[in-house]
Amino acid sequence: MNRRNRIKTHEDVQKKIEELKELQRKDPETARILAKIALIKTAVLNKDGSSKEQIVDYPHIGYYSKPKRRVRKR
Repeated sequence: MNRRNRIKTHEDVQKKIEELKELQRKDPETARILAKIALIKTAVLNKDGSSKEQIVDYPHIGYYSKPKRRVRKR
């Protein structure tokens, strides 16, 4: 199985958090850069690193229109 797509357990997540905390203690500049890259990848920051005005946007939903319902035929 591809390691990148593997489902992580809470132990894996806790281990990664501890690794990042240790990195923050040892090399705060690298930790800051990694955090900035992660925020850009998750679309919290723009590609240039500046803050977004609106983080979540759902243009495909349409705020003012009613959702279309599908009628199931029997």
